[in-house]
Amino acid sequence: MVEKEINKRQRIFIRGVFQMKKSFLLTLCLVSICLLTYGTLLADETMDRVAKTGKIRIGWRENEPPFTFRDKDGQYGGLSVDLAHFIVNLLSEHLGKKISIENQATTSQNRIAMLTDNKIDMDMGSISINIGRTDKLDYSIFYFFSDTAFMTPKDNPIRNVTELNGKKIGVLKNSHSLSAIKAKIEQESLRSADIVEADNVEQGLADLASGRTQVYCSDYLLLERLRRETPNPAAWQITNFSIAYAPYACLIRGNNGDFRTFLNNAIIWSIKTGKYYEIYDKWMGTQAVKEMRTSSQKIRENAIQTLTIIIGSTIVLIIFLVFLFGRRLTGNIKYLSGVADRISVGELDVEVKVAAKDEIGELALAISRMQDSLRLSLNRLRRRK
Repeated sequence: MVEKEINKRQRIFIRGVFQMKKSFLLTLCLVSICLLTYGTLLADETMDRVAKTGKIRIGWRENEPPFTFRDKDGQYGGLSVDLAHFIVNLLSEHLGKKISIENQATTSQNRIAMLTDNKIDMDMGSISINIGRTDKLDYSIFYFFSDTAFMTPKDNPIRNVTELNGKKIGVLKNSHSLSAIKAKIEQESLRSADIVEADNVEQGLADLASGRTQVYCSDYLLLERLRRETPNPAAWQITNFSIAYAPYACLIRGNNGDFRTFLNNAIIWSIKTGKYYEIYDKWMGTQAVKEMRTSSQKIRENAIQTLTIIIGSTIVLIIFLVFLFGRRLTGNIKYLSGVADRISVGELDVEVKVAAKDEIGELALAISRMQDSLRLSLNRLRRRK
């Protein structure tokens, strides 16, 4: 009777647990479906709008060569522009209809607002990935990599970060370069710099040329292009150190997973097909590649030269030490050999003068003990007589 009651309770308990598991799993499935549905609705927002209108609105900077710029005819050009055209051609194939580009001029001050206000679908140019923006925004994978450096007058060079202390540094508002400088200040690598924020590149260069600022901070490639376009390029130089690295990517609205995935695949495809390298060579040119190669060769030659000097110095040091210790070793052995010879001919009072604590010292100690033993044996023989 008791056993039946226990079995009955066990069945009720197991049935209850099963019902709870079923309810939990059913609830979990429903929640997952809702989340996936909601995520899909959000993820398709940009792709749906582009498919419906046949247009994609892209924001460009008007004066950031070689990535984006506007020529005298009002046409946009640059590495990022050509890459965007390649991506949009793939998008046309993907959607099965012609997609055209609607150009929108953007600045570092308004590009985020234009994205969040749904005035553009993506922004391209010298846009570096900033994790702090990812709450409402998102990025593609990066398609370029640069570093943050400084342009200075050639007669007043800056050799390291420490020499920036006390300088007036010009930098573009809301830029990755500004974030990099502020990070250095927070890390106390930079303590007393005076930051002068510019609304655009033209203002930043004008401030530098007029002496309002002493250095101008931006990405290395942009600085190099700006330096070459100044009336007197030889009067300026770019620092050979950097304070941060800047991976460039397409900036889009957040929660657009399908569009982001398409962008990522398109960028990867441009690399696999070699189209990316064609675009790169067009805007960076063989001169840039040649300069990079020459710089790499110089670094390699300097490294080899330094390594050769180190190896040569090490070999000379080893030879010197071997010679030095060899002389000491040979001298001690000759001395002990002479002591042994003198002991063998009966000079038992000869003094063993070796203070070394290595094997030579142990050998000297053994000879000294042998000397004492011979002296003791000789005394015993004398007493017997």
